[in-house]
Amino acid sequence: MNLSIIKKPFRKGILRIECFLILLTENYTFMENNIRHFLYQDSHIHHEFYIIGKLIYCYFL
Repeated sequence: MNLSIIKKPFRKGILRIECFLILLTENYTFMENNIRHFLYQDSHIHHEFYIIGKLIYCYFL
């Protein structure tokens, strides 16, 4: 029985979970910063694209 066949999707799943957790924590810290620096509205737009990019990256991981 080939163990690498089982290991690969499992590892992929863990990486996806890690990626999702990173996204959640980054989003939380960003929201925190956004409350502190709510005057900089441009940064919010850039962050939206950044999050979408991260989600796409997580999906194809």
